Amino acid sequence: RDTDLAGNQATSSLTFTLDTVPIPGKLAVADLDDTGSNDSPDITKDGTFDLTLSGAEAGAAVVYQQNLNNGGWTDLAGPSLSGLADGTYQFRAVVTDVAGNSGATAPISVVVDNTNPLAGTLQCQNLSDTGTDDTPDVTNDNMFDLALSGASDLNGVSVVYQQNLNNGGWTDLAAPSLSDLADGSYQFRALVTDPAGNSSTSNVLSVVVDNSAPVAVVDITAIANDSGVAGDFVTNDTTLTVSGTIADLGAGEKVQVSNDGTNWFDATVSGTSWSYADPTAHPVNFTYYA
Repeated sequence: RDTDLAGNQATSSLTFTLDTVPIPGKLAVADLDDTGSNDSPDITKDGTFDLTLSGAEAGAAVVYQQNLNNGGWTDLAGPSLSGLADGTYQFRAVVTDVAGNSGATAPISVVVDNTNPLAGTLQCQNLSDTGTDDTPDVTNDNMFDLALSGASDLNGVSVVYQQNLNNGGWTDLAAPSLSDLADGSYQFRALVTDPAGNSSTSNVLSVVVDNSAPVAVVDITAIANDSGVAGDFVTNDTTLTVSGTIADLGAGEKVQVSNDGTNWFDATVSGTSWSYADPTAHPVNFTYYA
């Protein structure tokens, strides 16, 4: 209001808006494929998705930012992201209103992981190798455990144990402790999966479970140097090669020869025939067993 010396008055007005508080709104992700388990924050193999902002002050300018592996905030070209490398990401939107006030949304986190986990090493525990020292193990022990060591991932792993019986295909096991296994040829492995859905498989273990008595018929039919009467198996050859026939040899079974009835040695099997060359010279009157 303006008053002159004569007392005349004039008024004028000015209207303005005082704005000191920005409204940044809320940031979210869109079109993100949560490829693994349902995690918080999201852990995914998807490196292509969008950022969406809602509730921001009308007319405000928006800059989207990311922070990769706690390396500091950097501006993004826009809210559409693609081809992101593996890492731990934080995203936010910096909102600047027409009054020049700036504020940032609460950050959201996404872990991008396209790296397979380390599968580790699978072993058998508490397995009694009841027969000879075989590779793979041939045993009548049908109760033992599977143990995995060295499996790892930055984001953790889950493990599923699997078996393949008689080459019938891989099936999941309820647990790594096995009992009452039927006779058969088993393979075991561990399937290791990280939260993003990347998977690796461990080494494969093979075990033959055999609780059935063998039905093979083994005969000694010849000695290499029958120095006496042919066919009487009496010889003066103290380093002996013996051979014979075999019928109905089962899977995982073998022919063995002993020169004393106590210590047994593997013979060479070819079809329905077998042979064994004793590397040790023995005195007279020695009996061989097959």
